[in-house]
Amino acid sequence: MQDDHFYSDYGDKILVIEGTVTNVQNAGGGRQISMRTDSPFGLTCDLAAPSTVGQPATGEVISVVAPGASAHRQPSSVELPDCRMMSGH
Repeated sequence: MQDDHFYSDYGDKILVIEGTVTNVQNAGGGRQISMRTDSPFGLTCDLAAPSTVGQPATGEVISVVAPGASAHRQPSSVELPDCRMMSGH
């Protein structure tokens, strides 16, 4: 996300991101999670629907998927307004 090339490189791709959950909050009918990743950027991800693979917990390492075009750049993180937790985490 630090490059302006992000949307042309990944806008039509499905992102798969792995990280450690640092915060979980209820948000509407779903959950908003914050994650620490291997990049300098953190991640905020909205899990809009209840997950069929379980609910994330602080400290857990999980993988999420989201459309690249939905990403919103923040000063020190990336926000994904519609992501799904992958099974097998």
